[in-house]
Amino acid sequence: MDLFDPAPSSSTAHRQPHRIENSSDPESAPPAYSATPMESLGDTRVTFQGMPGFPTEFVTGPPPCRDLDGISPVFFGSAHFDDSSVHPCKIAPGLSPSPCRVPYGSKEHHHNGPYTLLPFNPETMELVPTSGGRIPTGRRPIVGGHERDKDVKLYHAVALVSGRSGIVRVPGKTAPHLSGCNFAWGGIERVFQHNYEIL
Repeated sequence: MDLFDPAPSSSTAHRQPHRIENSSDPESAPPAYSATPMESLGDTRVTFQGMPGFPTEFVTGPPPCRDLDGISPVFFGSAHFDDSSVHPCKIAPGLSPSPCRVPYGSKEHHHNGPYTLLPFNPETMELVPTSGGRIPTGRRPIVGGHERDKDVKLYHAVALVSGRSGIVRVPGKTAPHLSGCNFAWGGIERVFQHNYEIL
């Protein structure tokens, strides 16, 4: 299946500072939300909340994915919703009006609320092929959020989308109850039960 992003990318300034959270809790960043412990690998997340611009790679680390053009960076993110849920998503600085795009309720949401970016560290993280919402045996997935019920975890994932010039890797979310990888693409929430990886 070929999927193409109809929205062209544009570059964004890289000068404004962003707060860095050294925490195993991706929920700890936005002060408007209550913080509860989440399973994680003690990762460092970059917090975005009403800050203009986008940090440099010195802060974000190298991008784990690239957009359809093969150049524009795309990162793992976690979007914080008013209902206290937190959803793994993609963060692409070239997208507007918001670089944060969330697959939710069959749509691709332009998220303007608080969100965090998870820098990808290839020395401590890897993407492992899976399908059907399964967590591969012997692996410890990185929690990217949870449903309204905080006990229902959501994990970072990457959908492998066939594009004009090859495979495009698109960050999204997965969990056993989702039965696949949900990701934002072309204005809607798409679901792959196969052809994806879990972080």
